[in-house]
Amino acid sequence: MTQHTSRLCKGYLTKKERDGVLHQITWLLQSPDLNPNEMVWDELDRRVEEKQTTRAQHMWELLQDGWKSIVAVIKAKAHPHQPIRMEVNSTATILSSAFLAVEYVDAVLPDNPLQPSLQYAWGYVNENYTKFQIATWGSLIVHEAIYFLFCLPGFLFQFLPFMQKYKIQQDKPETWEKQWRCFKMLLFNHFCIQLPMICGTYHFTEFFSIPYDWDSMPRWPYLLAQCLGCAVIEDTWHYFLHRLLHHRSIYKHIHKVHHEFTAPFGMQAEYAHPAETVILGSGFFIGIMVFCNHVTLLWAWVAFRLLETIDVHSGYDIPLNPLHLIPFYAGARFHDFHHMNFVGNYASTFTWWDKILHTDSQYNRHMMSKKNQ
Repeated sequence: MTQHTSRLCKGYLTKKERDGVLHQITWLLQSPDLNPNEMVWDELDRRVEEKQTTRAQHMWELLQDGWKSIVAVIKAKAHPHQPIRMEVNSTATILSSAFLAVEYVDAVLPDNPLQPSLQYAWGYVNENYTKFQIATWGSLIVHEAIYFLFCLPGFLFQFLPFMQKYKIQQDKPETWEKQWRCFKMLLFNHFCIQLPMICGTYHFTEFFSIPYDWDSMPRWPYLLAQCLGCAVIEDTWHYFLHRLLHHRSIYKHIHKVHHEFTAPFGMQAEYAHPAETVILGSGFFIGIMVFCNHVTLLWAWVAFRLLETIDVHSGYDIPLNPLHLIPFYAGARFHDFHHMNFVGNYASTFTWWDKILHTDSQYNRHMMSKKNQ
């Protein structure tokens, strides 16, 4: 290839990259003969040496994680959503547009001042615990801590008189008997139903080659975008399976347990029949299979999903709720009507499926009547 042709080729590729049609891979010049294989091995060696480990088993895990993270980086540079290749369809998809938007936001954000401390803490965890321990016990701790932490404000609201004006069903206050019964069921579901499912997290991450290392950990704008994508998928699963559980032939056998409380409260979010916990809970993992590129997304999605489901079950319609900034977000009033009415408003997070399939008609009439009063 002549020098003139080389310039033309470079200009063509640069233009295509600027137009978003392809991404060029930039190889670090770490080898005198520019051998890509040699550079990959050099990068893998560098990442393992940084950990300064002496245990053979830990060395093997670091080699695996390092290789997975390098492959993930190369794929990301090739194209954000496709396998390594130089050209993609010029028609921009919704996901690729969203990815580019997140990339832009991430580029303009300042560095996190807590990043060195977080990196040290994450390195300590990876050095001292196996991936099975991180995936299993780490996930359990994250779930339990976040669940009861998010339940705490709603629990305290019942003792604050000035918060009662925000309670949706003011004629049905919480009682100690109901809350104690709910708490006992929660402990059973969390440790007898959900814990065995959590124990499969390690095998899940290994099967899908999900890395644990710091270098391949996505920044928070990417995690937020991935959580929103997971929410869209889970909401679809939840709507249709939840609506099916309301069918008269099976409602009394499974979903009736969750509807024992016609005026929900935050802790009741995961109060359900064990079969329902498995059926509706399965939707949680579908988005993970689509978007997950690091174990931290599992925990971020757990936090996001718990925050949402506890909020809609809280029984309080709090003004200036930041979750209402999410387009089409259902909120507490929307789901509270489902518990009060038993019919309609089947979605978990968003309102579009109920709008499209007209299962929010009774709710709309109810809100219209309240407005006219």
